[in-house]
Amino acid sequence: MTPDYAWVHREGRKARFEGKRIGGTVVVHFIKKNMWYLETALALLEGEEQSESEKYESARKESEASHP
Repeated sequence: MTPDYAWVHREGRKARFEGKRIGGTVVVHFIKKNMWYLETALALLEGEEQSESEKYESARKESEASHP
């Protein structure tokens, strides 16, 4: 699936909200708010302090500094 295909085949507001002003997605966002918060916190706080590219750059800079 491409972004263009997804955009062309997306559902409109009328279909999504079943002809009403507020749709079911509002309820889902409210219910899942805490779960999303915890998932985001876990994604941001768990894991390595540096990404692989940051580790590489740091090692490269240390190597350059020690071998002028």
